[in-house]
Order: sequence, then structure tokens, then C-alpha cells
Amino acid sequence: MNETISASDDLKTESLKQRKRTQTLLALSAGYFVDQGEGQAMSIFSPVLKTLWSLTNMHLAWITFARSLLQSLSSPFWGYLSDRYSRKKVLLIGTGLWGIWTIVVGFTQSYQQLLLIRVISGLGLGCLMPATFSIMADTFPPRMRGKMLGILEAIGVLGIIIFTVGLGALATPELWRYGFFILGVASVISGFIIWFLVDEPVRGEAEPEMQGQLTQEDAERYKAKFSDIKKLMKIPTIWVAIGQGLAGSMPWVVMGAFLILWLVEVRHVDTTQAPLIFGGVVIGTAISNVLGGIIGDYAEKVSPKYGRAFIGQLSVFFGIPFTYYLFTRTENWSLVKLAIL
Repeated sequence: MNETISASDDLKTESLKQRKRTQTLLALSAGYFVDQGEGQAMSIFSPVLKTLWSLTNMHLAWITFARSLLQSLSSPFWGYLSDRYSRKKVLLIGTGLWGIWTIVVGFTQSYQQLLLIRVISGLGLGCLMPATFSIMADTFPPRMRGKMLGILEAIGVLGIIIFTVGLGALATPELWRYGFFILGVASVISGFIIWFLVDEPVRGEAEPEMQGQLTQEDAERYKAKFSDIKKLMKIPTIWVAIGQGLAGSMPWVVMGAFLILWLVEVRHVDTTQAPLIFGGVVIGTAISNVLGGIIGDYAEKVSPKYGRAFIGQLSVFFGIPFTYYLFTRTENWSLVKLAIL
């Protein structure tokens, strides 16, 4: 009898834990959804702003550069805060309250004002990945972590698709400001969704070796210190990851910022249709994120040491010829063919 009651309690506990995991995943995905859409806003509105304020491609490049630079420089700071304090509070401040600066972008009246506000907003956007990935790693065990991160990334990419198409309809001299108003309000809302729905886990509790052994008080003893950075930088794998991140991110940052402008100016695609082609690129990215996560989980079971790294490098390798073909062999292709590629 006691064994039956114990088994029933275990099932209820596991069911509650799974519900909290799902709730956390969806709440974090909401923040990532808005963040990815916000990151694409300048690309969508750049053809309009270029004409409206007589900007050059260099002007637009400086906006993307400044925002991305401040976002990357602020990420370690947000990561440190995420290790020291509540990750939910970090996300509330960084994605929720910082979304107000995105609203302010809609009120700018000149290039100089726009550049300044995008720099400020970039400082806050650096918080999302460190805090989100930390919570995800402590919520989901290794056997399912890749799939869950793939779903998170896919929902983020879905944000790019939806906001690219939706904001594309606002890419006119009269309506572009409303795009930033919508994004800013959505960012504030996503911050509060994270605050109320995310169940912040004990740090490290998802690791099989630590299950049932860590309490919140135990985890508090292992808070990050600045001296840890020196130790991390001595690990060769960290440098490889940084190098791959730099080399792998640059092409996608450039494509994200200028692909729509390239389609409009070089391929003479209409400003309302160019976002649809870009949508085709990100749909493929969303699908590959989920599949990559599932395959990565399987690869780790086959080879814990090399599995995920091999799958990651394979995906990078296959992206090279398709990207080359897109820019050099599709001059007379139709809208549908370009979107599919």
C-alpha cells in the first residue's frame, strides 16, 4: 500500500516538474521570439530610412556595428550578473524594461538620434542569451537539452519570420515608426511573462551527477567570481568556441543586416516582397535548429566527447555551398525559387 502511494506521489511530482519545464521553455521562448524580431527591424526598415534620411550603406552599417558591438561587450557583464543574482530579474530588466528604448527608436528624428538609441538598446539586448541559456541548462538534463534548445531557437527564428513579414507591411515613410513601437511593447510584455512564468531552477540540478544532491543554499556557495575568467581562458576548448563563434556569426550578422537591402537594390525586388524571401531563409533555419538539436542529442549518446561538435561543424560545412549559390547563381530566379533556396 505504502509503495503504491509512493509511486503515485512520484508520478505527480514528475508531472508537476514536466509542466514547470514546459512553462519555463515557453516563457523564455517568448522573450527570444521578440528579441530575434527586434534584431531584424533595422534590416527591414533600412531601405525606407535610407531614402527618407538620405543615408548611405555605411551609415546603416554603423548602426548595426554599434548595436552588435555593445550587445557583445555587455554580454559578459549580464552573464556575470546571471551567475551572481536571480536570472529572472536579469531578464526582466534586460528584455522587459530595456524594451522601452526600442519604443524610443520610433520617436527619433535624425540619423544621429537613431544611432545613439540603438547603441543604448544594444547594451540591454546582451542579457538575453547568458541568462536564458543558463536557465535552460539547469532545467533540462543532457539527454533532452539539445532538442529543447533547438525548440527555443526555432521559436526565436519564428519571431524573425513573423516580424519580418509583419513589419514589412509597415516599411513605408509614414508607418515605420509604428514597427518600433510594436516591438518595444512586445519586449516589455515578454519581460513580465518571463518574470511570472519561469520557474528558476537550482543551479546545476539538471546534471545527472548532481540530481538530489544540490539545494539552493549549496548552489549559493558556487557563485561566479571575476577570478574564474582567468581559469576559463586557459581552457583550449573555450578559445576554439570563441573563434568558431566569431567566424560563424559574422556572415549571418551581415546577411541579417543587408540581405533585404541587397534584394531591393541589386535584384530589384519590391520592398514589400523582399522580406518574404528573407522569410524563406529563416524558415529553413528554424527547421534545422530543431533537427540539429535532436540529432545533437543522439550524437552525444554515440560519442559524448565529439558528437555535438561533429554535428555542429557538419552544419557549418553544408551551409557554405548553398550560401555561395544564393549570391552568385540566382540572378534570374523568380521570387518563389529564391525563397525556397
